[in-house]
Amino acid sequence: MENYLYFRKIRPATFAHTATAGTQTLTITGVGGDDIDSATEIASITVTSIDDPNSNVGSSYTAISEVGQVTTLEADGWSVTNSIVTINDITDTDDGYSLETGDVVTVTLQQGLETSFAYPSSRYKSIAQTSATKTTITFHALKNGASEEDDVVLEHATGKYSEVVKMVNAALSLADGAGSASTAPTGKFIPVIDGGDGITKVLNGFYDIGFTELVYNPTAGY
Repeated sequence: MENYLYFRKIRPATFAHTATAGTQTLTITGVGGDDIDSATEIASITVTSIDDPNSNVGSSYTAISEVGQVTTLEADGWSVTNSIVTINDITDTDDGYSLETGDVVTVTLQQGLETSFAYPSSRYKSIAQTSATKTTITFHALKNGASEEDDVVLEHATGKYSEVVKMVNAALSLADGAGSASTAPTGKFIPVIDGGDGITKVLNGFYDIGFTELVYNPTAGY
C-alpha cells in the first residue's frame, strides 16, 4: 500500500471584522488565494455588540441590551461564497441580525469539505516553475479521463523554486519508502504543506520557502 502526499490549504484560525451599519457582508482574508465556498469550513460566527439597544435581531436570538453582548449566529443566518460572508438582516425574522457600526464579527474556521486533499504518490506527474514566485505541482487526475490533470499551485518567496522541487522530491522519497524501513509504504499521509489554524507548516527541513498561497485546481467534475 502506497503513501499519500497531503496538502492543507492556508486558512486563518479566526478572522475579525468591524461592521458598518447597512453593510451585511465581510470578506475573509488570509486564505492563501483559494476562496472559501463551503460553509463546512466555518465552525462559528459571532457578533459582539458595540452599542445598545439593538432590537433588529431575529427571534432566535436574545435582543441586544448591553455593550459587549455576544451572539452566536445560527447556521441559517449566513452564507459564504468566494470568501464573502453574507449575514442575513432582520428581514429574516428568525435568524437575521442587522449589524450596527462598530459591531465586531468573528469567524472561526475549521477543517471542512474544501480544506485539504491528498494524492497517492503514484499519481505525481510533474513540477514546473510558472514565475519567480509560483510553482505548479501536477498530478494525474483521480477522476475523469486518464489524460486529465489536477494542479496544486504554490506561491512562495522569490527564487525558491529549487527548494520547492527538493521538498517535493523528499516527500516522494518518503512515499516510496526510500531511506529506512520506517518510511516504507504503509498507506500513511505525508504532510507536504499544512496551512491550517493560521500557521503554515511544511515538510521537515524546508522552513524558509515562504509559502503565501496554495490553490487547488482539480480537473472539472469534482
